[in-house]
Amino acid sequence: MIKEVVKEIPVEVVVEKEVIKEVEVIVEKEVEKTVVDNSKAQMLQDTIQKMRGDLMDKDKQIKELEKKVESLVQSDLQRGAVYLRGSNLNDTLYK
Repeated sequence: MIKEVVKEIPVEVVVEKEVIKEVEVIVEKEVEKTVVDNSKAQMLQDTIQKMRGDLMDKDKQIKELEKKVESLVQSDLQRGAVYLRGSNLNDTLYK
Protein backbone atom coordinates (compact mmCIF):
# COMPACT_ATOMS: atom_id res chain seq x y z
CA MET A 1 0.00 0.00 0.00
CA ILE A 2 1.25 3.15 -0.96
CA LYS A 3 0.35 6.09 1.02
CA GLU A 4 0.45 9.25 -0.69
CA VAL A 5 0.04 12.38 1.18
CA VAL A 6 -1.28 15.20 -0.83
CA LYS A 7 -0.87 18.46 0.76
CA GLU A 8 -3.10 21.21 -0.48
CA ILE A 9 -1.84 24.71 -0.25
CA PRO A 10 -4.48 27.35 -0.27
CA VAL A 11 -3.93 29.90 -3.00
CA GLU A 12 -5.23 33.38 -2.60
CA VAL A 13 -6.80 34.86 -5.68
CA VAL A 14 -7.19 38.60 -5.77
CA VAL A 15 -10.37 39.68 -7.50
CA GLU A 16 -10.96 43.36 -8.13
CA LYS A 17 -14.53 44.50 -8.47
CA GLU A 18 -15.59 47.98 -9.30
CA VAL A 19 -18.87 48.92 -7.61
CA ILE A 20 -20.80 51.98 -8.66
CA LYS A 21 -23.68 53.00 -6.46
CA GLU A 22 -26.19 55.62 -7.39
CA VAL A 23 -27.40 57.60 -4.42
CA GLU A 24 -30.53 59.66 -4.66
CA VAL A 25 -30.67 62.53 -2.19
CA ILE A 26 -33.94 64.29 -1.51
CA VAL A 27 -33.61 67.77 -0.02
CA GLU A 28 -36.66 69.39 1.45
CA LYS A 29 -36.64 73.12 1.99
CA GLU A 30 -39.34 75.25 3.47
CA VAL A 31 -40.00 78.34 1.43
CA GLU A 32 -42.22 81.02 2.85
CA LYS A 33 -44.02 83.14 0.37
CA THR A 34 -45.61 86.27 1.64
CA VAL A 35 -48.62 87.04 -0.42
CA VAL A 36 -49.90 90.55 0.02
CA ASP A 37 -53.53 91.04 -0.66
CA ASN A 38 -53.65 93.76 -3.29
CA SER A 39 -56.98 95.08 -2.12
CA LYS A 40 -55.61 95.75 1.37
CA ALA A 41 -52.48 97.36 -0.02
CA GLN A 42 -54.59 99.53 -2.30
CA MET A 43 -56.82 100.54 0.59
CA LEU A 44 -53.75 101.54 2.62
CA GLN A 45 -52.40 103.61 -0.26
CA ASP A 46 -55.76 105.34 -0.66
CA THR A 47 -55.86 106.10 3.06
CA ILE A 48 -52.34 107.54 3.00
CA GLN A 49 -53.17 109.71 -0.01
CA LYS A 50 -56.33 110.97 1.67
CA MET A 51 -54.43 111.79 4.86
CA ARG A 52 -51.75 113.67 2.91
CA GLY A 53 -54.43 115.68 1.13
CA ASP A 54 -56.10 116.54 4.44
CA LEU A 55 -52.73 117.54 5.89
CA MET A 56 -52.05 119.84 2.95
CA ASP A 57 -55.48 121.47 3.34
CA LYS A 58 -54.92 122.02 7.05
CA ASP A 59 -51.48 123.50 6.40
CA LYS A 60 -53.04 125.99 3.98
CA GLN A 61 -55.72 126.87 6.52
CA ILE A 62 -53.11 127.37 9.26
CA LYS A 63 -51.09 129.70 7.02
CA GLU A 64 -54.20 131.75 6.23
CA LEU A 65 -55.04 132.03 9.93
CA GLU A 66 -51.46 133.06 10.76
CA LYS A 67 -51.69 135.82 8.12
CA LYS A 68 -54.97 137.04 9.65
CA VAL A 69 -53.48 137.11 13.14
CA GLU A 70 -50.43 139.00 11.89
CA SER A 71 -52.60 141.59 10.14
CA LEU A 72 -54.71 142.01 13.30
CA VAL A 73 -51.60 142.52 15.43
CA GLN A 74 -50.27 145.14 13.03
CA SER A 75 -53.58 147.01 12.96
CA ASP A 76 -53.69 147.07 16.78
CA LEU A 77 -50.21 148.56 16.94
CA GLN A 78 -51.10 151.38 14.56
CA ARG A 79 -54.23 152.47 16.41
CA GLY A 80 -54.02 154.64 19.44
CA ALA A 81 -56.43 154.63 22.33
CA VAL A 82 -59.41 156.97 22.08
CA TYR A 83 -60.85 158.30 25.33
CA LEU A 84 -64.28 159.87 25.30
CA ARG A 85 -65.08 162.93 27.42
CA GLY A 86 -68.00 161.22 29.03
CA SER A 87 -65.82 158.47 30.49
CA ASN A 88 -64.78 158.26 34.12
CA LEU A 89 -61.11 158.86 33.28
CA ASN A 90 -59.26 161.78 34.78
CA ASP A 91 -59.05 165.03 32.88
CA THR A 92 -55.29 164.83 33.19
CA LEU A 93 -55.19 162.49 30.26
CA TYR A 94 -56.64 165.18 27.97
CA LYS A 95 -54.36 168.03 29.00
